[in-house]
Amino acid sequence: MSSYEDLAENYGHCYGKNELPFGKRPVLLVIDAVAGYLHPDCPLYAPVRFEEARKSIVRTIEACRELRIPVVFSSVCYSTKTGNNGGNWYKYKLPKVLNTYDEGNPFREFAEGCEPRSDEIVVIKQYSSSFFGTCLPSILTGLGCDTLVCCGYSTSGCVRATVLDAMQHGFNPYVVREACGDRHAVVNDNSLFDMQQKFSEVRSEAEVMAMLKANAPKKE
Repeated sequence: MSSYEDLAENYGHCYGKNELPFGKRPVLLVIDAVAGYLHPDCPLYAPVRFEEARKSIVRTIEACRELRIPVVFSSVCYSTKTGNNGGNWYKYKLPKVLNTYDEGNPFREFAEGCEPRSDEIVVIKQYSSSFFGTCLPSILTGLGCDTLVCCGYSTSGCVRATVLDAMQHGFNPYVVREACGDRHAVVNDNSLFDMQQKFSEVRSEAEVMAMLKANAPKKE
């Protein structure tokens, strides 16, 4: 038996094949899709993987707008060069990476095609999860959200942390597989596998598109 088969059997025996329902009031959350991941001068950059994910993110955003499904964006911002509001994560663990998100740094601008419209909500955070220390739960409750469709960067970090918290806040998380990016395929795929097994549904872009169309608000 291969290691993957052994892994699938082990997880299947433990977690089974239960599935979260896809509700009638989905909301798309675009997580930290900023320019730095796509620019070779930025430490966040990794060739190919983030750009391929960006294309899927853009398609997903455009589809939700066409279907009149709310789109919410999250990003990180540190208000001072010292990163005081980033705590020890900024100060000690990842200072050379997190300073990408210093206020005024062009790398923290949204990537091409991932820019919010003037009528769309942007949630600003300082840590991995889009829920931690933000008003995102209240925003989603106000929108009547029952299913949170997630995409963005990076799969093992801010996407995974946000998806975990979405489950813990009662918003069924669905992850668009192609619309997530990480620095290495192994890390990306392992994170998607783990999220699927434990606290979300990871689906292809085509599958999510079909579910969004089936649950989009009816046009008047």
